[in-house]
Amino acid sequence: MNVLQFGLKSFFRPRMYRIDREGAQVGEIECTRLWEGATITLGGTRYTAGREGKMSGVFYLETDGSRLASADKPSARKPLFTVRAGGRTFALKKASMFSRAYIVTEGAVQIGSIAPIGWFWGRCKAEFPDDLEPGVQVFLIWLVIVMTRRAMVQSAAVSGIIAQS
Repeated sequence: MNVLQFGLKSFFRPRMYRIDREGAQVGEIECTRLWEGATITLGGTRYTAGREGKMSGVFYLETDGSRLASADKPSARKPLFTVRAGGRTFALKKASMFSRAYIVTEGAVQIGSIAPIGWFWGRCKAEFPDDLEPGVQVFLIWLVIVMTRRAMVQSAAVSGIIAQS
C-alpha cells in the first residue's frame, strides 16, 4: 500500500495543500478560487484537475494535454464519484453517512481509503494500492477536498438560515 498524508500547507494559504510520503513533501495541490479546479504538482510532474462545465458533474485530470482520469458525480446530493483511469473503474464514496472518511472501491472490493488523522480536519491519511498511478491517487485526494469544501459551505449556509429564523 502507498500511504500519503496531506493537509493545508499554511493557515494563510487555505487553497494550498501539501502532500507528504514518509514525512517528506512529494507534491502539492493548489485549488482555484472556486475550488472546482486545481494545479497538482507531484514528483516534478504538473497535472491539471478541473470540472468540464459549470453545471457538469464530470471532473478530469490531465497532464501535457492528455487525459489520465475522469470522475463522474451522478448525483448532486450523494458524495459519490465513479472514476475511470487507465482502463479501470473505481468508486469514491463516503465510508458512512456520519463519517468523514472516504473509501475507494473497485467492484465490490475496497482498495483504498482517505480519512482524517485525529478529530479535527487538519491532516489526512490516504492509502492506495501500489499499482494505482500516483497522479490518479492525488486526483482522488483532490476530489475529497472538493466534496469536503462543498459540505462545509452547505453547512455554513444552513447554519446561517437557522440563525436568522
